Amino acid sequence: MFDGTWNDIAEQDTAALDALAPQWSLQANRDRYAAVTRQLIDLREAQEAAIKRAAGGERDAVTLAGNDFADKGTAINELIKKSLGDLANSHSELLAHEAEETKAESRSMNLTMAVNHLFGAGHWKLWWPFP
Repeated sequence: MFDGTWNDIAEQDTAALDALAPQWSLQANRDRYAAVTRQLIDLREAQEAAIKRAAGGERDAVTLAGNDFADKGTAINELIKKSLGDLANSHSELLAHEAEETKAESRSMNLTMAVNHLFGAGHWKLWWPFP
């Protein structure tokens, strides 16, 4: 089950982002994603180590494994969450900026079309005061 879950993450979740990442406009976002992929490897290793320790025969193995994972895995998980949060925020900011640029370009295009319509179709003669 453990390997199956991690294989699903690798084959579905990260594979989709691996395909998208080279197309991202900001190098910082590609760097954030590269950090996440490295941190996922570290997280899996921490989980595997905790599982092996918990399955071991030493006294209080489960408690010790939980403590180890809390120390190592939780820190890695927090790094992943921060990187993904920064990545999501960056994409949201880029999207908002692109929306504003598109809106401004649309206004400019509408004005250009209106001027072309008035002057190009001869309608200017209706309101131009000079013969």
